[in-house]
Amino acid sequence: KPGEANGEFTFNIVNSIAEFTKEFGFYDPTGGVTPVFKLNATNSVLTTGTKLYLTASSKGKVDNSTVIIGSYLRNSGEVELKNGSVLSGATIQFGDSAGHDGKTVVDASKFTITSGNSAGHAFDGKGTGSITAQNGATVYVEYYKDLTITTDATSTFTGTEVQ
Repeated sequence: KPGEANGEFTFNIVNSIAEFTKEFGFYDPTGGVTPVFKLNATNSVLTTGTKLYLTASSKGKVDNSTVIIGSYLRNSGEVELKNGSVLSGATIQFGDSAGHDGKTVVDASKFTITSGNSAGHAFDGKGTGSITAQNGATVYVEYYKDLTITTDATSTFTGTEVQ
């Protein structure tokens, strides 16, 4: 329960296939506790039927792995994709109403969010969400607004609509 968990919780998915039929989520702590959640996927495939929910205290590292999100990614923490990793989903929210930032670094990897309409785009909750593409990364976010976007000369960042 979010109000009772404290400390550091690390989930290592290594050389595996992890399938969550519904959502896989780390929720905002309550009751004065301050847990830290770490999700590490290495040489693996992680899928969710619906959501992947990362709270402000979450840190995700995806190394040579594939993450397929059934619908919605909420990243209020930090996510790093590296070494040819792929992350795809329909909608993403960076940050949350408490003002936490969501940061995603795509390093020599691929990040794709295809919502199909402007009602389900990538957006910043209330903080200052960001996507950084570097070292030949490919980022495609169909609709996005209120984000800080950084791309080096070897990477691409494309989308349909910027607000």
